[in-house]
Amino acid sequence: MKSQPLVALLFPFAFALVAAGCAAETDEDPVVDPTTAEGETDTATEELSTKNTFAVVGPIVATNCGGCHAQFNALAGIKADKTAMIAKLTAGAMPKGNPGFKSTADGKKVLKWLKTGKDLK
Repeated sequence: MKSQPLVALLFPFAFALVAAGCAAETDEDPVVDPTTAEGETDTATEELSTKNTFAVVGPIVATNCGGCHAQFNALAGIKADKTAMIAKLTAGAMPKGNPGFKSTADGKKVLKWLKTGKDLK
């Protein structure tokens, strides 16, 4: 019976250790979001930045709030009462007589703008 060199006997173990070490490394390529190709803009983020402004949302606020709250027809008035507006809309207390407004497309747009609109900062 011919004896095998020590390297041949240890090779499977050494290979397993090296493979395990490679899998544990953290400098692997980052995971790419499969919904957007590299270099493309996320349309949801782009839409939020272009449509989440007073110019777009202001007419909705004026129609639904401005009749009773004249200060909400101007950006400065909304900035002054932003926290109260969020609370009232979220609770369904405003607009008066329309507790479901917060669930409509316009209501969601207004709430999102009140919480994240760059022109409200």
